[in-house]
Amino acid sequence: MRLPSPPAEADRQESLLCASAGAPAVAPVEPSRPARFAPLREPHDTRDTRPVATPYVRWVRPALGAALVAAISLPVAATVAGLTLVQLAAYRRWGEVFFLQTRAGQHGKPFRIVKFRTMQPDESGVARPTRLGALLRKSHLDELPQLWNVLAGDMSLIGPRPETLDLEEWGEKEVPGFQSRLVLRPGITGLAQVVQDSTPQVAELYREKLRLNQLYQTSISLRTDAWILFRTAVRPVRPRAFDHSSLKPR
Repeated sequence: MRLPSPPAEADRQESLLCASAGAPAVAPVEPSRPARFAPLREPHDTRDTRPVATPYVRWVRPALGAALVAAISLPVAATVAGLTLVQLAAYRRWGEVFFLQTRAGQHGKPFRIVKFRTMQPDESGVARPTRLGALLRKSHLDELPQLWNVLAGDMSLIGPRPETLDLEEWGEKEVPGFQSRLVLRPGITGLAQVVQDSTPQVAELYREKLRLNQLYQTSISLRTDAWILFRTAVRPVRPRAFDHSSLKPR
């Protein structure tokens, strides 16, 4: 299955609106654009934050992730198909249903993340969330197509959220050890996502986000993953921060 490429202008508008709303600015998809930072190669700043190589991390966690994806694949596929048809009816073009963007994956390897498009230019040319788009963003259902990235091996269900290449460059300069989180495969959800709200591009907030990602890396367990999945599922109706005080590095 080959995913359609999104229109460049719509991507530019959606990225600009995200920036004006306080979210990190994002760049439009440029499939031919090379990574502008070196892939992670055993950096010195990951020694204390690497996941402990327990049997759970090595074998159980990947197997449970695959089983969970398989178990929910049918209802999720039906949901994605339904939302895709609704999106297609709204946008009337396949290329506008999905929003694709280049992000930094495990060890800094770039990949294209998939989301439902939630914004469309108005009469003045300014991109604004559609009614359906606002609902998708609030409920985080716009992230559902990222199960494609999980099946493709670029992402996992739980892990640090992948950032844009530009933000990776910024973080490498402004946040010490920022790339240490790239030792894990990026996730659809993670500890930082259930503790923090959307994070503006501010060094202090990203240092806290990095701390949460490193805490997860050093305390991965079945209980932690189950709690993160549970908090992710109930967050749209109970947007209360996840109490992570019980998590301790191994």
